[in-house]
Amino acid sequence: SMPALVEGGRPDFLLVAVGTEANVPVLYQAMGFGLPLLAETPLSWNERDGSALVRQARGRGIALGMLEQFPFTPAEQLKRKLIALGAIGAVTAAVNDFASYDYHGLAQLRAYAGYGLQAESVSARRVQFGPTEQWLLGTIRMTGGVLLLHNYSAGYAMLPTRPPGELRVLGQSGSLVGEQAIFVDRTKTTRTSAPFIR
Repeated sequence: SMPALVEGGRPDFLLVAVGTEANVPVLYQAMGFGLPLLAETPLSWNERDGSALVRQARGRGIALGMLEQFPFTPAEQLKRKLIALGAIGAVTAAVNDFASYDYHGLAQLRAYAGYGLQAESVSARRVQFGPTEQWLLGTIRMTGGVLLLHNYSAGYAMLPTRPPGELRVLGQSGSLVGEQAIFVDRTKTTRTSAPFIR
């Protein structure tokens, strides 16, 4: 049981990693120990429950954080390293084209843009195509002029007639497209494309 584990282990903080449907009740139970909490995504499946959790934690003086793992996979770390080294120049846009699920895709786009940037404007829309395919379209304009485009559909991913999704990072002097890096050789004005993941 959680009380026995906490009392026996005397932890400095609790990591809550349970099935997503159990996240909310387990987090409320964990708050009873008064320790900082770290939860996996999603914190909850709706804004009402998530906001209530945050208010409860704040009211009790409990630090509540959430982990997002997609930007930290090895492939994503490599992309971010290429961006940090200036391999594609300053990032101008990042696109999730049906590749990564909702909040995971948004987290990847934010990581490409850089965590120091803030959202200036956001627009979102749902578009329904027949009974099985609903697209979630989002546009975020970040400070510094970086544009994030998020397109995702669980229905799209299940249709055999749709191509695989793809993440793209567009820079001033190159792009990261799927698992390809595209660089411009400015001395020859030619384009070089090479896989960076095998």
